[in-house]
Parts: sequence; structure tokens; C-alpha cells
Amino acid sequence: MEPEADPDICGPKLTYQCISAHLFCLLFASDLRPRGTEREEQMTFLPKDIGRTAQLAAPMVCFVCGKRGATITCQEMGCDRRFHLPCAVQGGCVTRYLLPFSSFCWEHRPQQQELVAPEDTKCLICMDPVEGRTTYGTMVCPACKHAWFHRVCIQVRAVPLLGHGRLSAAPEPHSHTFRFSCRDRLRMLALFACNALCVKI
Repeated sequence: MEPEADPDICGPKLTYQCISAHLFCLLFASDLRPRGTEREEQMTFLPKDIGRTAQLAAPMVCFVCGKRGATITCQEMGCDRRFHLPCAVQGGCVTRYLLPFSSFCWEHRPQQQELVAPEDTKCLICMDPVEGRTTYGTMVCPACKHAWFHRVCIQVRAVPLLGHGRLSAAPEPHSHTFRFSCRDRLRMLALFACNALCVKI
């Protein structure tokens, strides 16, 4: 039996009838596009689109774990590396947890300028020590150059904010959709913008 997916990475599980999917797995899937836009403050996934995406991904092999069902493709033009969202960190991939939810393999991921952290520098979120310089796992705010973070802390910190939105597997009247509608859009965008700075878009 496969272990339960980490909600800090994959997001909450949404279920409607016989279809279950994690929110971030839907958002990062390369072959799945939501109906609606950020401007409309509404993103909707149709069950038939989710099923089609699952079928397309079924034969696709994750370059990290070697198993099939990889739904994410590196965004770099010409790169065909595919991976599962839970495998991203192990494979050194970058997944941007903000619109448009792009993903990159270890070879094409955006990287920060190499900087040395002052002695005894701690992560601003968890307050544990960071590595002595910028690495895949340790990032610094490129604006102030003083705020240091663990990559995993930046990622996990963004997830509770979704509690300020409405995540629902229940369909709207006369429709069959998965819907996410933010009730605190400004706060969500502010935090995601901070994350974006640290990933250096």
C-alpha cells in the first residue's frame, strides 16, 4: 500500500463521487488546465479533465522514483523529464507554489546567487540553523539579503493559508466540478509573493 501523501506538499485531498485528487497535484499537473482564471478568483477542474490527465500520465515514468503516473513535466523548453509532486524535493526539483504553479527539474531549476550566511543564521520561520550558504535547501530573500529560510519551510508555510479559501469537492448546482475560491485573496497573494521573491522568479 502506498503511504498517504504529505498534505504539506500535495495539499488537501478533494473527493467527488469516485474521483479523489490532491489540490496541488491538480494545480501542478502539466496536462491539466483549470476552467476559470485568477482574475475571476475561481479555478475549476472538471472530473472528465482529471480523468483524461490521469490516463495520459499513466505510462509516464518519474525520473526520480522510476514509477509510472508522473503528471508533472519540467517547464524548460525541450526537457521531457517528468516526476511526481511528492518526488520533487528528492529529485532536486523546484515547484513554485504560486500562480502559474510551474515546475523545473534539477538541471533547469532557477537558482539564487551564491551568498554566504552570517554565522549562527537561523531560518526566519522555524528558527533552526540554516546551511552556511545558499543551496537548494537554503534560500535568502534577494531583496534584503538578511532573511534566510529553509526551502521546505517556505513551502509548508504557504499551505495553511489555503484555510482562508474555500476548498470543496461539492459541485455547484447542475455542474460537476472541483472548485477553489479564495476568500482572502490579498493575504494569499502577499504571502505567495514573498515566496516568489525567495525562489527568485
